[in-house]
Amino acid sequence: MKLGYGKGIATSSLFLLLAVPSCIFFSARPASAQCSDATATRPILFVPGIWEDSTKWGPNVDDFIVSGIRHNVITQLANTPGYSNTEAYDLYFDGITVRWAQPPPGRPLTDPIASSANIPCTARNFAISFYGWPESGQEAFDPGVVSGVSILTKAYELSQVLQAIAGLTYVQDSIVIAHSMGALDTRVYLDGLAPLNTTITLGTPAIVACKQLKCPMPSTIPYTGEVGHLITLDGTNAGADLAYFNDALSGIFGLNVSELQPSSAVVQALNNGAGYLDQLGDDRHAHSPNPAPTIDAIIDYFSPSVFNPFSTAPCALNWLDSCTWDLVVPYDSQSIRDPLSDLPGLNDIAISFSAADLSISLDPNCTFVPPGLPVPFPIPGVLHLLPCLGDYHPTANPGQTSDYVVGQTYLNTAGQPTTVNVKTTYDGGAQYSGPISLILSYGDTPPTPPDRGPG
Repeated sequence: MKLGYGKGIATSSLFLLLAVPSCIFFSARPASAQCSDATATRPILFVPGIWEDSTKWGPNVDDFIVSGIRHNVITQLANTPGYSNTEAYDLYFDGITVRWAQPPPGRPLTDPIASSANIPCTARNFAISFYGWPESGQEAFDPGVVSGVSILTKAYELSQVLQAIAGLTYVQDSIVIAHSMGALDTRVYLDGLAPLNTTITLGTPAIVACKQLKCPMPSTIPYTGEVGHLITLDGTNAGADLAYFNDALSGIFGLNVSELQPSSAVVQALNNGAGYLDQLGDDRHAHSPNPAPTIDAIIDYFSPSVFNPFSTAPCALNWLDSCTWDLVVPYDSQSIRDPLSDLPGLNDIAISFSAADLSISLDPNCTFVPPGLPVPFPIPGVLHLLPCLGDYHPTANPGQTSDYVVGQTYLNTAGQPTTVNVKTTYDGGAQYSGPISLILSYGDTPPTPPDRGPG
């Protein structure tokens, strides 16, 4: 298993192929305003998991969290060229357009449309909250409502936000950092399995969210290259056996939990090339994944302990085997190499924690209260929780989770610019107006990675 840094990427700069441009206008979907300081450094998009929204990346004083992984990544990159703008931009797709949440997770009736008028091209710190596609009386970002929207629709929402970020920053590909089920949301888009289902309301086409196990119109949204690197953080890449309890409880925890079952159509389609049958029973899956970006899977788990019978659980890929886990997702599911071992560009980074670590069992950020229960039932010591992973835990070996996220992000910051249009005079007066190509130039020496702290 590979730990630590696997590759080096040097700093980048842009060189125009046409000489002496007098006026440069960057045009990339959907922004149209002038940008004089676009750089080819990748934006970072933080994707939450099930029952989470963008605020779980921190900081969030009222719910504790304090700083969190997002804060750590952005502040440590702040002195890196292209990342000086540390302002947070939380976005969501409301079924019509991408909006900037003010405040997050969002207020659909008043939030502005994300555009170059309010988000500068230097923005690099983005997060998404998934939308609940609410019906009458429902809140748009209520976790119980959002968890009733299929992973496939979430992948469509993600595609719209990623395309908006490309338009705003003039960089085609982002670094996506996805926690828990966010890994599946992202991979569904990468695999070309996302749906676009529409209906006609009062003569106007409207997008319809999938809220059932077998979605209509899967594989109708192609992946168009907006992910330059993916980091999954305790990702449910192969599902989780705990999800089967949802069936025994009559689906009380929502559709997404059922989709997280290792045998679900979504998990099987992503990992085994299996067919995805739509609501009519037709196989709509392409069976041939798109060329994927490189993927780092950060795996957090409790070291096996005879003093803690809950330090292991059934594996996701073979329930007869026993796996270490983070109290929610087993090791082999957090891995990206185990489900997709035949594909290149996959890297697992494993971090173990003592099952007796009091900084976890006593940390409020590590206490989970399952939604949907008639009586609150807090469960302490849940390492899987996003705020918990952002805290310092002394038994983390070989280092803190947050520092590894920073390190793998830092090594993948060089991105691909989007299309650029110019109006220029060259060769003593000749005029040119139209698109030009941009190329990246890399230095000879990779940058020095930031300090990962203890471990």
